[in-house]
Amino acid sequence: MKSNRIYLACVPILLGLWTAAAFAQTFTRIDTSVITRDVGFSQGTSWGDYDNDGDEDLFISNGSTRASRHKNFLYRNEGDGRFTKIRTGDLVSEVSKYGGAGASWADYDNDGDLDLFFPANDGLANRFYLNEGNEVFRQAAIDEIVTVEGGNSVGSSWADFDRDGDLDLFLVNGGAAGKASPNALYRNEGNGKFTKVTQIVALTDSLHSTCGSWADCDNDGDLDLFVTDAIGQNTFLCNRLYLNNGNNTLELTNASEITSEGRSSRSASWGDYDNDGDLDLFISTYHGPNLLYRNRGNGTFEPMNSGPIVTASGSHFGSSWGDFDNDGDLDLIVTTDSQSGNLLYRNEGHGNFTRVTGQAITNERGFTCTTSDYDNDGDLDILVVNDGGNEGPLANYLYANDGNDNTWINIKCVGTVSNRTAIGTRIRAKAMIRGAAVWQIREIAQQSGFGGHNSLRVHFGFGDATVIDSLVIRWPSKMTEVYTNVAVNQFMTAIEGRSLTSVVEQQGEQPANFSLSQNYPNPFNPETTIEYQLPQPSQVKVVVYNLAGQLVRTLIDAQHAAGKFQTHWDGKDELGNQVASGVYLYQLQAGNFQAAQRMILMK
Repeated sequence: MKSNRIYLACVPILLGLWTAAAFAQTFTRIDTSVITRDVGFSQGTSWGDYDNDGDEDLFISNGSTRASRHKNFLYRNEGDGRFTKIRTGDLVSEVSKYGGAGASWADYDNDGDLDLFFPANDGLANRFYLNEGNEVFRQAAIDEIVTVEGGNSVGSSWADFDRDGDLDLFLVNGGAAGKASPNALYRNEGNGKFTKVTQIVALTDSLHSTCGSWADCDNDGDLDLFVTDAIGQNTFLCNRLYLNNGNNTLELTNASEITSEGRSSRSASWGDYDNDGDLDLFISTYHGPNLLYRNRGNGTFEPMNSGPIVTASGSHFGSSWGDFDNDGDLDLIVTTDSQSGNLLYRNEGHGNFTRVTGQAITNERGFTCTTSDYDNDGDLDILVVNDGGNEGPLANYLYANDGNDNTWINIKCVGTVSNRTAIGTRIRAKAMIRGAAVWQIREIAQQSGFGGHNSLRVHFGFGDATVIDSLVIRWPSKMTEVYTNVAVNQFMTAIEGRSLTSVVEQQGEQPANFSLSQNYPNPFNPETTIEYQLPQPSQVKVVVYNLAGQLVRTLIDAQHAAGKFQTHWDGKDELGNQVASGVYLYQLQAGNFQAAQRMILMK
C-alpha cells in the first residue's frame, strides 16, 4: 500500500511474455524534469545523497565525440519530485571526453559526506572530487588514483576489500583492440593516501575490461571481485573472478562456471533472485544472449540455459536487479542499445521470469540504467541514460514507479567501525509473504551493470506482509545485529552498534507553529513515542539527555519538510545499551527553534 511519506535520523506464463496490462507494476515516464530535458552522450549514472538531506541526488557522466564535447550533469533532489541542475563548480565545469562511465560516490575519508571519483578515457587523467559541504566539490590531487593508467579508464568501484574500515578503489581500464590496459586496485591507507596493490599479479594483466563488481559471492564475509572483459561485438573474452582470501589478498580463480565464457560481456549485476541466501549473477553481453548463473551456495554456479532472460538477443549494456513490484523477489531491468527496446523481467518466484512488454520503458532504448526511490514513496524508480554515438546527443529517461499496495522498507546504513558508507554490509529480512516464511538478502554495493551506480539505500518489498519478523544486519566489521517485529512501510536508519531509528510523517493540516509534544506513554517501559511539528522545512535534531546534561542518544539528525512527525525511543543509549530507570530530557532543535520536555523511564 502507499504509505505516508517517511523521513530518515517484486502466475508463471508459459510463453515467458507479459504485456503491461498483465504486469501489475507500471512506470510513468517523467518528461517535465530537468533530468529528461538535458541531452548529451550520457554513459553513466550515479545516485547518492551528497547533501545529506534524506533524498537521492544524481550525477550523470557524459562522453563525447571529437566534434562535440559535453559537460557532466549534477542534479540536486529537492525532495518534492523535482531536481535542480547544479551549474557551477569543478564537478560540472570540465568538459568530458569519451569514457568515464562508472563514476562512483563514496565517503572515502569517513567524514560523513559522499565524495566522487570520475574515471577518464582518451588519454586524460582521472578526477577525484572531495565533498566540502554546501555543494562545494574540490578536485583533489591524490596522485596515486588520478594518475593516467594508460588513459583508458571506463569505470571505478569502491569496496573495503581488506576490512580495515576505509574504502579501497578498483579502477577498470578498458580499451579498444590493440590498446589493452591493466586494471588497478588501490588500498586506502586511511590518511588521505592510497597505495597501489601490486602483489596480486593477475590483477595487473593487460585486459579489455568493461565492469568491476564487488560481492561476497561465497558467503564468507569478505568481498570478492568479478571483472567483465570485451573487445568490440565479435571478440569473446573470458571474464575473471578474484576470490578474497581474507588476508588482504585476492586470488584469481579459473575453476568457476562464471569465467568459462564471456560473449563480449559488458556488465555484471549480483542479486539473490531465488531467495536461497546467496548472490546469483547476471551478465549482459553485446553480442548474443545474456548470461544468468544461479549460485549453488557451495562455491559453484549453475548456468541457466532456458527462459526469457538468456534467450533475448541484442546489444545489451546496463542491468540492475530490484523488487519493482514489492512482492518479495528481485526483478531485472536490462538496457538495450538498439531499436528492440529495453528488457524488463518480472520474477514469478521459484526461479521463473516473464518478460514484460507494452510499457514506455520497454518500447525505448537505453545505454545504461540505475534504480533509486528518488521520490521517497516506497518503490524503486528507474533511470535510463542514452549515448547517442554517431546519432548525436540524446535525452535521458526517468521512469517513476506507479506503486501498488504491497509493503516495503527502505534502510540507510551508516558504518562506525566499518566504512561510513557501509559498502559490503549484508541485510537479511524475513517476513510471512502469501502465507509462507520468506528470507531475502541485499548487499550494499556500488556498481551494478555498465556505468551504473544504484542507490546506496537498501530496499525490500514484502508483498502482503504486515510486519518484518526478523531483520539481520551483518556489517563488514563482522558485527551482526538482529531486530525483530519491525514495522513495514518506512524509511529507517541503521547505525552500526546502535539501534534502528525512524521518523514517520503524519497526515493532516500544515502546522502553523513549531512544537514539541509530551511523549506517550509517560512513564514508559520499554518504548515511548515523541511527536513534533514544523511549519517550514528545517534541519531537525532530536536528542535525549540525562539529568546531568550528558548526551544519551541522538534520535534524529536530518532535514525534514514541513509537517507533523513522530519518532520513538527504546530506552537505549548510543551504543545500544539499555539505560537505567529515571528522568530523562528530550530536546527538539529545528532551525532556530528549541524546546525540551521531561520523560520517565520506569522498570
